[in-house]
Amino acid sequence: MPLKRDEAFWKEGMDEKRFALCCIHKIWICLAAALAGAVFAAGIYLGVRQLTMGPKQYRSDTTSAPQPSMSFVS
Repeated sequence: MPLKRDEAFWKEGMDEKRFALCCIHKIWICLAAALAGAVFAAGIYLGVRQLTMGPKQYRSDTTSAPQPSMSFVS
C-alpha cells in the first residue's frame, strides 16, 4: 500500500542532535526528581529504623575507664 502524501513523515529519521539540544535545558528536572526521590527514601528508611528499633543493648561509658597504673618515666 503506497504512502499518501500526508503520511510521508513517518518514514523520516529523527534528528538526535536537535532532540538532545532541545532536552538539555530540561535535564535539571531529572536531577531534581532523583534528588527528591533520594531524600524521600532516606526519610522513610530513617523513620522505619527509629520506629522498629528495640532498646539499647549496651552503652559505652569512657569516663569510668581504668587509668593506667604504670609509669614509663625512669
